[in-house]
Order: sequence, then C-alpha cells, then structure tokens
Amino acid sequence: MSYPDFMQNAVGWCGSAVEHPHGVMRLESFKSAIMADAAYNGGNYTEQPRVGLAAAGTHWSAWGTSQEWYRNRYFEQLGLNTLEEVNTYYQNAFSRWDANDYIWLATTWQQNNVGDTPGFNGGYKAALRSIKARVLYMPCETDLYFHIDALRHEAQFIPDVKFTVIPTLWGHFAGGGSSPEDAAFINRTILDFLEQ
Repeated sequence: MSYPDFMQNAVGWCGSAVEHPHGVMRLESFKSAIMADAAYNGGNYTEQPRVGLAAAGTHWSAWGTSQEWYRNRYFEQLGLNTLEEVNTYYQNAFSRWDANDYIWLATTWQQNNVGDTPGFNGGYKAALRSIKARVLYMPCETDLYFHIDALRHEAQFIPDVKFTVIPTLWGHFAGGGSSPEDAAFINRTILDFLEQ
C-alpha cells in the first residue's frame, strides 16, 4: 500500500500513545476536585461549581510546568510575582470552561490507548509496531503529564522513529510554545525532520 506524501511522516510532541496508570490517577484527582464541590450536584448543576473549578485550577498549578520552573521563578515571565498570583492565574484559567466538559475531557484522556485501534485488542505495543510512517517523537524533558521515561518506552516500539527531547523547564507548557525558545526548538526540529 502506498501513502500520500503527507502520510509518510508523523510528529508527536508532549503527548502519549497510551495513558499510563499514574496519569489515570492524576486525572482522577483533577475530576475529584471538581466533583467534591456540592454545587457540582452529580453533574446536574444550574450554575458552574466555582469552588470545584478553582480547586481544579490549583491541582493543575502543580502539574503544568516543572519543579525547576518554580524554583527559577519562571512564572515571572508570565507577569506573576508570587505563588498566590500563580494560583490565581490557574484558578481563573480553569474557571472559563464548563465543569462537565472538564470531566468528560479527563475521562476521555484516561482512556487514551492507541491499542484500541481496530485489530489490536487494546495492545498499544502492537499498534505502535504497525506504524508505517517516519515518526518524530518529542517529549518534553520536564513534562509531568507525559513523563519522558514513558515516552521513551513507547518510542521503542515504533519502527522508524526519531526520539528528540525538548530541553526545557516549562514542562507540559513547552508543547504550546509558552516559551519562545521552546517554540523555536519545536519548529526547527520539525522542519529539519520533514526536510530529511
């Protein structure tokens, strides 16, 4: 079978092929923060459960970047000066979506498994081994969502893979280009890969 040119290459960064057990539990704690608010009412709320959404924001404030991001006070690059301001930043960000949308997003994320592709019976290793495209797999060095060791584990099953680590302290946020240096590294690496 021949593939169109655009299907001969694939790039994945700051994500995973399967949600590993630690990630499932992390997401469960996020969901629990929302659902613990009495206003959530089992998902049958009439107004957004603001206390639960704020707690969910606080939960993610410890996961979005990295320990060293905090130690080096990189949050000042976002115009934030104190940990209280960082917490408020996350709480405000997480208060913008609907609570049930978050619950379903997290539930879907928990069930992520490329092995659920028809024909693999849940076996992510076999699914990864079946990939025909050249793959650039780029974890972030300090990503607390998708740990570099888990991504290294997944990459070993992809036949034609280039495993490149994004060297950053911005954690998962690196994938969204929160740091101009990270965005430049990602763009340059992808371009070099596609030009090979």
